[in-house]
Amino acid sequence: MRLRVTFALLLLTLVTIGCHGRRAKSAGESDQVVVLPSRGPAASFHLEVASSEIPRGGEPEIEFILKNTSSQSLWVNSRMVLNDEAQPPEFRDVWLRVQGPDGLGVPYDCASNVGFAKREDYALLKPGDVVRRDLRLRCFTFATSGIYVLKAWYRDGGNAPPAPAGGVYFGQEIDTEKVTVRVVPQMQ
Repeated sequence: MRLRVTFALLLLTLVTIGCHGRRAKSAGESDQVVVLPSRGPAASFHLEVASSEIPRGGEPEIEFILKNTSSQSLWVNSRMVLNDEAQPPEFRDVWLRVQGPDGLGVPYDCASNVGFAKREDYALLKPGDVVRRDLRLRCFTFATSGIYVLKAWYRDGGNAPPAPAGGVYFGQEIDTEKVTVRVVPQMQ
């Protein structure tokens, strides 16, 4: 009996592996299956601030940078739209946590109307290439003087169109290092 159960599980596993991902290919898709390294992400994600100091009530200017660190071309969601992390993954490519001087999280204070990513929102990043997104942080309030800590995450929410020939879809969640912004009283 134990042998039959083991054999059944092995057979089920093989059938599942063999059927996984089979679908009709569209024009330009490659027959090649590429597996990204499991040791770490195939891309890096960075958060930079234009100025490490802003006046109280100001809006920091930031830049998100997604870099292909692999040896393969990656199919990535390049729109990198910022939305509240509480929103469904399909409607946020990037989310940000801001910690205020009191150690508490600063709430995301915008009502974003973000739709599904479209084919034109995706880009094929060759090894070493980057995609950048600049924005002003209007959805967080920097009202108290002190040090604020920012950290961002990137992950495509799914529904990605098929990668073009030679490209590998990148859907891993990756995060940035923490960066700080000092908020100072406004000069009179």
